[in-house]
Amino acid sequence: MTKSQAIDRVCKLRALAKSTTSLNERDTATRQATVLMQKHKIKDEDLHGSGKSAAFDDIAKAFARYTSEHPDLKAATSPTLVEIIEMVVGQTKKMSRGKKTVLLDQVNSGLRIAKFVFGDSNKTLNDVSSIVETILKTYEV
Repeated sequence: MTKSQAIDRVCKLRALAKSTTSLNERDTATRQATVLMQKHKIKDEDLHGSGKSAAFDDIAKAFARYTSEHPDLKAATSPTLVEIIEMVVGQTKKMSRGKKTVLLDQVNSGLRIAKFVFGDSNKTLNDVSSIVETILKTYEV
């Protein structure tokens, strides 16, 4: 495991520790994060930008699940929203943490603009916004 992979894993473990209601799961995630940080000499400063990267990965996975559960998405929503979802889902594999951070900010801004323009009348937009907001809260970004 590279240091970069370890940083992403630590961020995910910390997010799990914050979001779970199980005391055992929280303790295990915290302990595993601490071990990885010590093993790879990761400092808290190293984790700052990587939280957005890990959040981006989780959002992309959530979007992929959402689009597979809603095949009629393209017909039912605005082209901009569909383009945002496809962009996020299609960009996850070989992207640097910095690019993921920038793209996450763009997705978040795009969703805010879409909500302003379309209001609360678009169910899919509300669903997608809810996914993003929940994950961003989990990672505290």
